[in-house]
Amino acid sequence: PQNNLMMVTARPLVLLLTMMMIGQGLSLASPYIQAQWTQLEDAPLITPKRSGHVSFTTKDGRLMVFGGYVEEEDKNRYVVNDLWEWKNQGWHVAQQQGTLPGPRLVSAVGLVGDTPYMLGGWDPQTEGTGGVILDTIHKLDSKTNDWTLLEGVTLPEGPASRHVCLSLPGDMLLFHNHRCTNYVYLFDGKEFKKQPTTGTSPSSRGLHAATMLSDNHALIFAGAAQGGSMSNDCFVLNLDTWTWTQLGIEGDAPTPRASPCLCQFSDHCAIVFGGASVGPAGLVPEGDVWALHIDSEYQNVSWQLLSTEGPPPRNAATLDLISEETGTKEYILTGGWAPFVETHSDCFLLKVSDKK
Repeated sequence: PQNNLMMVTARPLVLLLTMMMIGQGLSLASPYIQAQWTQLEDAPLITPKRSGHVSFTTKDGRLMVFGGYVEEEDKNRYVVNDLWEWKNQGWHVAQQQGTLPGPRLVSAVGLVGDTPYMLGGWDPQTEGTGGVILDTIHKLDSKTNDWTLLEGVTLPEGPASRHVCLSLPGDMLLFHNHRCTNYVYLFDGKEFKKQPTTGTSPSSRGLHAATMLSDNHALIFAGAAQGGSMSNDCFVLNLDTWTWTQLGIEGDAPTPRASPCLCQFSDHCAIVFGGASVGPAGLVPEGDVWALHIDSEYQNVSWQLLSTEGPPPRNAATLDLISEETGTKEYILTGGWAPFVETHSDCFLLKVSDKK
């Protein structure tokens, strides 16, 4: 990028750490991970600043952001239903048409074939009312930005928010929320199918993060139980056998947290940024970057701390892939919230590489 006004590079203790992991029987796919933050000072930003929005990438590579909880300069906060697109090194309003989804946050979007589907979410409505948890499903024509509300199809088992969706091969998306303790739901654009699972599944949780690792392995990390306790555990779902595996952890790991960012780096490596943990005085925003290295059998994980300096700590942000080449990927960080302190409107690029 041309706007390199802030740059922080983290270099791991590569040789020592790698030899220790190999000695413990952990085969790493990418032992030489390093991360670099760059603030894009001149990039056009999403306004008003926001958190709890949902991001998704269309089949033809358009990165979009929808809705969220916005904050004005006078600290007035409210929920929106606008649509933004990342192009020309910045965020730009995308004109929408059709039957738009209403204002919401903590929703989720997954693709079925070429079509993005938005599932559920939360509309806080008037402060103090608790708002409405939504069960609606909208689909987007990504060529025309035309929304359609699906008639006669709602989320299974009732309204949901703080859930995750993953786009699967074979024109299907996976839906997982706090009710899915020994099953997941699959959606083909018309109806949901309850898919039983075996193995050690994630405990009941929301505000967790999920990503695909390979075409047949999905990863879930962290989250919060309805009682407020948070976790830092990792689970892989084998999509051929529908078997969950709770990954064994080697060495240090991120603190238990909710609403972190989680992105695939390779079939056996994912990147985690931020989230909110619980401290003595309440919620604490996190600003660390970790690489999650998973062994070739998807049984164990070793965490590698990449950076503790860069963007201000936050949760309820989004981190999305915008470019890649062999051994290197670049992700854009958008929005987020330091709980009860500040909503962020900056723009940071995270470059992750497995090269020395």
